Amino acid sequence: MKEGEVLCHHYEVEVGGDRTVRGTLHEPTGISGPLPVVLFCHGFKGFKDWGCWPWFCEGLAERGFLVHRINFSMSGVGPSLTDHDEPEKFSRNTLSHDIEDVKAVLEDPVNWGVPPARVRSELALVGHSRGGIVAALVAAEEPAVRTVVTLATPSRLFAVSPQEIQAWRRSGRREVINSRTGQVLHIDVGVLDDYEENSSRYSLEEAMRARPVSMLIIHGEADEAVSVDEADRLRSWCHHSRCRRITIPDAGHTFGGAHPFEGPNQYLERAQGLAADWIAEELEP
Repeated sequence: MKEGEVLCHHYEVEVGGDRTVRGTLHEPTGISGPLPVVLFCHGFKGFKDWGCWPWFCEGLAERGFLVHRINFSMSGVGPSLTDHDEPEKFSRNTLSHDIEDVKAVLEDPVNWGVPPARVRSELALVGHSRGGIVAALVAAEEPAVRTVVTLATPSRLFAVSPQEIQAWRRSGRREVINSRTGQVLHIDVGVLDDYEENSSRYSLEEAMRARPVSMLIIHGEADEAVSVDEADRLRSWCHHSRCRRITIPDAGHTFGGAHPFEGPNQYLERAQGLAADWIAEELEP
């Protein structure tokens, strides 16, 4: 192994039934001793190997963290790791599933591929878009989480009008197009029912009040999918003394990243640097 090399350990965690979380752990070999843990949550229709995320997570690991990136068990991305080859699961995916997945990974370090002596108890969660919602909700329920970094994250899961909700209920499902592949996916009305039945648990405002943790909110000023106003709303809900909102001029929803990955750019490098510096400071022993 080369000095400073980052190893990738691939693993699977069975959550229950036919649900499997597939993950990759980045381990920096040039840094000895126990390391704090970072877990990255992908966004809606995303996956752990999408575009820039392997590069992003490897860069965090180089700063001295054990960094996970996972595919949620109900994301619809199955054994292929990159395609929605499990569309039926996608159609039933709820925030509760995602929260359970993150907890299952964190509670099962035996599967990570590193000795227990390499793992420190300090934990940070990073999430892109919907993944930032998951990260903040997990932080409200898990005392081990010290800080959260959100990337282009909305303040709520569904930004749909009453008319759209009525149409969703009439048809029993909502159509979603994967713009990258053209695949037609669906979200069952049961997901909407779950969201309404668990409105208190899924409320970021309530979660951030219940257990305040430090938070870095990063958002592109040219985000075409999630308004930068959402970052302001998240900042207003953060009750921790350590909370920052940083916008990146001209950056879009994925900070210039695309799939397949064509290399980093100034927006990605800025977002990665901000996240790494923040986590290093917040997880300092």
